[in-house]
Amino acid sequence: MCITNRHKIGLALMATSVLAAILIQLLTGRLAEARTVREDKLSSGAVASEIALNFHWQYGIPITACFALGLICFVWPTRKPPRLTS
Repeated sequence: MCITNRHKIGLALMATSVLAAILIQLLTGRLAEARTVREDKLSSGAVASEIALNFHWQYGIPITACFALGLICFVWPTRKPPRLTS
């Protein structure tokens, strides 16, 4: 399979968006955060917790759009050049 420039751009966009998501989460913690919604004390002494994930779309929308564009660039089929018959 031949990797065209469009495929390379798609891979670069996907890799950039994944790297950005990892860095934003590690450095700021603002992409997704877990918070405890409810805690119940069980009869055995254990604590049951209900945890909710909050996604901050301030960073999530651009990262998702970049990844989607890269995926479209990577997956879209390449036109095959016409065969020359002799």
